[in-house]
Amino acid sequence: MDERFLLDTALSILTSNGAEGDVFLESRRNLQFQIREGEVRDLSRADVRGMGVRAMREGRLGFVHTSALDPDGVRRAAERALELSRSANPREDLHLPDPAGPGDGRDEGEGLGLHDPTIGTRSIREKQEWARAAEAVARGYDARITRTEGASYSETLTSAWISNTKGLHRHLRKSYL
Repeated sequence: MDERFLLDTALSILTSNGAEGDVFLESRRNLQFQIREGEVRDLSRADVRGMGVRAMREGRLGFVHTSALDPDGVRRAAERALELSRSANPREDLHLPDPAGPGDGRDEGEGLGLHDPTIGTRSIREKQEWARAAEAVARGYDARITRTEGASYSETLTSAWISNTKGLHRHLRKSYL
């Protein structure tokens, strides 16, 4: 699903109901495993996606988080945030940032070197071979080394988008190894 479409869907529901607000969407993939004596141990992989919607009207705030990232799920989340804002106590500290910087949704982490696009293209098997090679080097360093705790691999790939009703639209991708 196109992230910009989902963000714009939520924002249009807020504005059509006389509210301001912002939307944060995050997509994160984690992969971890350990190689011990050449064998894969403790493999885990998780894919997480979610959206937070803040609706602000007359100094009142409603917030909803959803993992239903389809047009109907986003619509329900925005409508629920609006509903919650109706019963909230008024606050004076609710403000949205004005658009600054590029604001066109391009990946701002790329210029900062925060994301390596090749990580997501490599297979799990290839990553396991890297860890096997690292363990083999450690075991082969000295004949007295007969056992190790193994070699581990961990990666996190994150994409985050934020948009608001004032026209702000930013995107950032990061990768960690």
